[in-house]
This record gives sequence, structure tokens and C-alpha cells, in this order.
Amino acid sequence: TIYLDTPGVDWTLYFTNTGDKDTPILEQVDALDTSMRLAPVSRVTLHRINGSSGGPSDWMPSDQHLTYGRHIRIAPTRGRSSNTSPWFNVQWDDGGVITAIGWSGQWDASVEFKNGALRTRAGMQLLHTILHPGETIRSPRIMQIYWQGDDQWRAYNLFRRTMMAHIMPR
Repeated sequence: TIYLDTPGVDWTLYFTNTGDKDTPILEQVDALDTSMRLAPVSRVTLHRINGSSGGPSDWMPSDQHLTYGRHIRIAPTRGRSSNTSPWFNVQWDDGGVITAIGWSGQWDASVEFKNGALRTRAGMQLLHTILHPGETIRSPRIMQIYWQGDDQWRAYNLFRRTMMAHIMPR
């Protein structure tokens, strides 16, 4: 879904076995796998917040600089989907993208900056299954907000506006 009144894009992948025998093994399913060309000298920062593990640093913000050649992996532990925040903001010289992962299970995501590109991916970390005839599974729901400028706080307001207008129940 492309929202016309806010800068959000939102999708979920579905897999259905329409055949008459089991599927091959499904694994390493990434609902998001995208790359953006950036100059190797670009300044890239990953803005996140801690999730909740019942500690004093719950929901505290953190920033990590993503130097060229670096790879950062993000995932919750033990299937607790929000003990690591399922959304993050990658900012570069003149903009960025907020990515939100809607999944109540063991998701994972990564951000890497190498080979002249910023690559972001997200999906189901431990998926290893087959589908019997007629069965359907879905991927995590992914929402992205691409934004321009150097004000990360404006990006968060765009994210909230999209969430309020299209995602949150009324």
C-alpha cells in the first residue's frame, strides 16, 4: 500500500501452497531487502531505541554510526518481539528511511553499508518450514517512511502521522 496523504509504504508477503503436494522448505524469507546507492564517504547513522527487557535502559535512544564496510544486525532475544525495538531510522547526508517491522515473533533485520550501497533487510529469523496443500503463511508486515533533509525529528513526526492515519485502530 502506498499512502498518498503521508510518505508511508506498507506491505506483507503471503505464501500459499496451491499445489497438491508439500512445498520445498521455505527459509530465509526477507519481506524487505532493499539497497540505496550512497557515496562511500556518506555519513550514515542508525537511530534506534532499546526495547523493553524490564531494565533501567528500557526505551532509551541509541545511535550507531555505520561506517563504510560495517554491518549491524538487529533482532530480539528468545522470541520476545519488542525486547529490541522493531523499528529504526537510518539517516544519511540528506535524508533517511524509517523501517518498522510488524511481527509478534522472532524477527531480524540488518543494515549494511558497503560496495557503494546501503542495504536494509528484515524478515523472519528462524523460518524453516514446509506448506501442506492449502496452507498459507505470511511474512512480517513492513512499513517504510523515506524522508529528506537533516532533521530526524521531522522524520519521526512523519512516522507518527502515518501510524495514526493508517495503522492504529480507531
